[in-house]
Amino acid sequence: MKITSGKVPGPQRIVIYGPEGIGKSLFAAAFPSPLFLDIEGSTQEYDVARAPKPTSWAALLATIAELQRDPLNYQTFVVDTADWAERLGIDQIKGQYGLSALGGQDDFGHSYNLLAEQWGKLLDSLSELANAGLNVVLTAHAKMRKFEQPEEFGAYDRWEMKLEKKTAALTKEWATSVLFLNYKTLIIKDEKTKSAKGQGSQRCIFTEHHACWDAKNRLALPAEILMQMEDYPTIVAQICPPRAVPAPTPATVSAPGSSPSPAPQSTESAPKRQLKELMAQSGTNWDQLLDLCVKKGHLAAGTKFNNAPDDIIVRMFIPNWEKISGMLEGNAANV
Repeated sequence: MKITSGKVPGPQRIVIYGPEGIGKSLFAAAFPSPLFLDIEGSTQEYDVARAPKPTSWAALLATIAELQRDPLNYQTFVVDTADWAERLGIDQIKGQYGLSALGGQDDFGHSYNLLAEQWGKLLDSLSELANAGLNVVLTAHAKMRKFEQPEEFGAYDRWEMKLEKKTAALTKEWATSVLFLNYKTLIIKDEKTKSAKGQGSQRCIFTEHHACWDAKNRLALPAEILMQMEDYPTIVAQICPPRAVPAPTPATVSAPGSSPSPAPQSTESAPKRQLKELMAQSGTNWDQLLDLCVKKGHLAAGTKFNNAPDDIIVRMFIPNWEKISGMLEGNAANV
């Protein structure tokens, strides 16, 4: 048994949430070498790198899987925002189970459990991304909810992430740091009249739990940090110090005096690679899948795998793969 001790520096899993317009995306853009998955479309005015915007839950997972295989020398992956990503998950469940909305009189919480299970798998894939060396940042909107403690009298307003209760709880557990961004009103006291009045406000990062919001950190950060834009690099350096990125290694060793050969690039799209992995895991092939699709009228006979529309793969094959693989096994058993 190998025993280790001391701090183990590594990639961080961070949640940044707050009311709209507080500057969540701009703050996330200050993290080391970020790549944004801009689901909401809130970074159009910023000079940042963006992955293709996912329009489905399967496309979201495919993007993360592709980045796991090749981080592309980025150091931070930003999902902007988590609540918009959750919408894709809800749409996926509604489409898969024929629901008009989550919940309902005869649901008994089953659809919310499905969402929590699905969200847990997303967080697992983001953890694998962190294990591959990337900081992972989730931004989220905040909402106010009336909160009442059973042992106390009265109720008060409390800020929470704009997520369903179970997915919010999973997200807070997953994160190494939960940072709440909000405006702090500056109070000026008049010594003559003994009165107090608000004198403007300052954007602030809250890093510790409070009765009115959730926050945490394991980095001994100050409880409150004023959000001055010129201080962003210093603040971010406390959360996740920048790491050196190794230079890409050539695929082959070149002869002296010759130029190195570039690594071969895959021409297949992320959905096609994910579908290949699913077929390999279930022991099926494209001919079997195509035969089923031709019978259902989804594809024409003779369609080559490389010519299969990515839209059909993302919308039909990947989210329903468990059902499809069962049908393929049934067809094989009847042969």
